[in-house]
Amino acid sequence: MEEFKVYEQSVEIFDIFKQFNHPDIDTYYNSHKNNNPITVIDVGGKEGIENDLESTTEIKYDYTIMEYDTNYSVGSNRVFGDITNCPEIENDSYDFVLSINTLEHVSEPWTAAENMVRILKPNSLMLMIAPFNWRYHEHPIDYWRFSPRGLEYLFNRTGKMKTLHVGYYLEEEKLSLYLGIKNES
Repeated sequence: MEEFKVYEQSVEIFDIFKQFNHPDIDTYYNSHKNNNPITVIDVGGKEGIENDLESTTEIKYDYTIMEYDTNYSVGSNRVFGDITNCPEIENDSYDFVLSINTLEHVSEPWTAAENMVRILKPNSLMLMIAPFNWRYHEHPIDYWRFSPRGLEYLFNRTGKMKTLHVGYYLEEEKLSLYLGIKNES
């Protein structure tokens, strides 16, 4: 399985995606160049990675964090809620759905995956990173671990996603990574 390398500093997100050299990523990037900001939702984002999504002259972001824990109230664009039960978020609302180290804390990751796909616009990207070989860490509860193929299955089982890359995030194979694009409706 191909390994995903991580940049150590804040970078424009498409610089990371471009390393996959995938035509769907190029199409997505080109369709958003010099247009309205890409709407991003960071599911379980806590303080968020907004500073890591550096806007360039070509791509701008409208960044929102969805957080279950109201203790993380920093930032202006914040939605408090449960990704397993979020009818208040309309279908096809976001250009990019992101979740980093959150799914292991969700009691029903299959329902979370269905909702993440539901709120993602067609022809838009999703990036998921979740523990595979990581210590137990309650915050608030630690339920699951995901192999790269298990993470892929969670999203592709909806029948609406296409895998662009699945593998490990970091050399130690501690975190699984899934990058997908939602099919046209």
